[in-house]
Amino acid sequence: MTYVRGINPVWLFADLRGHLFDDTFYMFVLENTIPYIPATVYHASTGTPWTNPIRFFANGTLPVDIFFDPGTAENPIFYRLEFRQGPTQADPLIYLIENYSPVGFAGSSPLTSVASFTDNQVANPQFALVNFQSPLSITAAGTYEIAPGWFLDLTGAGTATLEQTPLNSSVTTINPTNAPYALHIVLTGWGAASLRQRFQQNGMLWASTSSVSKYVASSITAKINGIAQNINADLVDSMGQVLGPVLNSTVVSTNWTEYPDHLLMPVTTNTNVPPDAYIDYRLHFETPGNADLFVTSFQLVSSNVALNFSYMQDSIDRQIDHLFHYYKDPLIFKQIPSYLVGWDFPMNPTQPGVPGSTSPASTVPATAIGANKSKYVWDQTIIFQSADSAIGAARGPSRELLLTAAATTQMAIIQYLGAIEARKILNSPLCVNVYARASTDTVATVSLWYTKDVALPVLTAGTNNSLVLTLDANGKPATFNGTWLEVPRANGNAQITIETNVTSGFNDYPLSGWDMAGVADVNLANFFAIVVGTASVASTGTIGFESVSLQAGSLPTRPAPLTINETLLQCQYYCQKSFFYDISPHNNAGLDSGETYGVQTKGSGATPTVGPLVRFDQFMRTIPTVTLYNPSGGAAGEIYNVSTTLSWVGSGPNKVSENGFSTQGTTDVGSIVGNEISVHWFADARLGLV
Repeated sequence: MTYVRGINPVWLFADLRGHLFDDTFYMFVLENTIPYIPATVYHASTGTPWTNPIRFFANGTLPVDIFFDPGTAENPIFYRLEFRQGPTQADPLIYLIENYSPVGFAGSSPLTSVASFTDNQVANPQFALVNFQSPLSITAAGTYEIAPGWFLDLTGAGTATLEQTPLNSSVTTINPTNAPYALHIVLTGWGAASLRQRFQQNGMLWASTSSVSKYVASSITAKINGIAQNINADLVDSMGQVLGPVLNSTVVSTNWTEYPDHLLMPVTTNTNVPPDAYIDYRLHFETPGNADLFVTSFQLVSSNVALNFSYMQDSIDRQIDHLFHYYKDPLIFKQIPSYLVGWDFPMNPTQPGVPGSTSPASTVPATAIGANKSKYVWDQTIIFQSADSAIGAARGPSRELLLTAAATTQMAIIQYLGAIEARKILNSPLCVNVYARASTDTVATVSLWYTKDVALPVLTAGTNNSLVLTLDANGKPATFNGTWLEVPRANGNAQITIETNVTSGFNDYPLSGWDMAGVADVNLANFFAIVVGTASVASTGTIGFESVSLQAGSLPTRPAPLTINETLLQCQYYCQKSFFYDISPHNNAGLDSGETYGVQTKGSGATPTVGPLVRFDQFMRTIPTVTLYNPSGGAAGEIYNVSTTLSWVGSGPNKVSENGFSTQGTTDVGSIVGNEISVHWFADARLGLV
């Protein structure tokens, strides 16, 4: 072994008061890894070991005959140098040099100034998680996501078999990186095959600059299980530019072997911008028509030294921790229930409709209700318009709530919830997800409110007031009907831009940070409201809402899916009817159109004549207002005698409660006990109306 003298054989230091060192100071030469045990240095290139620590001379310098073991080019040795005022580790530490190399960097400067490097950038480097039931057989060309972070690209024709192989300490499987798993790949017949991982949203990653050189060091552990096989690896950016090899063509051994290499990264010329920009790592199998090998312990680290780095071992737990980026979007799509009712709009039953109209209940034309006024359009869905006769509502092509401006206007959608829900909601941190699109990019603001008022603003026709009196320029309520208190948000106003998205449909806008922080006032809330308001929308402009969710916590998702029947049941707490869910309540819908049937219980000459008894599908939130509709050939409020094909003048519903009502006629038309009677009805307990 030949030892080398350090690149700076004369050391001269000043203490912390500016005085030069003297012979009360010592240099400790230690290994560069925890627990920093003493390392041996020598008096000559083949010489006698020094006693550690090494004492400074009285003139403040060190002896010049200090020789170090430099290691090899592939595995250089680095040292930790501690300078203390005294001969023990308990003495004051004056200076520290970590990562010291006796040969320096490129033969000219100490490694201490340039040895920074990243941790492993490869996700799932030892295939702890795979996306298949092992073994997996592939018989068609294409790209296969075989494991979190990993894709197998195959071209031509052939077969591929993949297995996740557990490893242990036996002679046949021991490996230099102590990997617990390897990926066993058997390829037959393919024209090309590569294993790929993508580093998203940055096509300039690790690039050198005109003044600073950057390197990417790679490492892979592999062995063949069949005929000889060469592998190589490169980096390719999102513009298809090969940045260079991070592993030059290498013959894979029959024994487990670690193969390190490094690449001087070029100055970037990638003009792609996020999220489209990326860099791919690709491992190529040079004999894809006949290959049988194991691979594991992939590593990429960025450094500003032209060195190889051995695989930095870590636990499988940490490797799984580093996969959050992979599972983030799938977790968000594992949706959780929303406090809001009916705002998964494709499932909204649109029960209220426009009474008297034969149009679908989901179609509510723009109407002249006044400027800065509001009205219900769908179940649990109020719209606000700043201009008179300004907004029409209908189902869009994805069954979304599609609002169309009939005049230039600001618009908002609003939902109220009662005291029980309000107090539950306000006692939790809150988040909202809006899933929407617009005909032109439109600024919108989401805001949450509560009131201790005993009644909501009057929303009935002719008054048409919701909590919103006016909106500011970005869609947040500026003035109010009633007294409303805002739920505070740590990050300020929840302002978004609902974007035009022709190619891929709707966009998610996740928002969090609302929190009443346990303020006792929330337990006095009588009503809660959410408002999604917009900036000005030009005439004929549209905004489509697929869903809006409100959830506890700080991870917003789209609302958990419900069927139409499940959503209908929730909405029936506020209103329900005898008509099919998307039929507006109207007279003369025709017999056998879903109306309620019963029998006459008082005969001819005995008035009033009793008709059907109605029991609601579920209890309603309060005693509703019930409106009757004649199913066939009569006026509003009439009950139809099917047996005599006559209509009774009705006195309206009787004995109305939260779970049903009775009906009766006020005139006798000669019918007899047992005649078949029918009636359509609508029961309304919507917040703000009843």
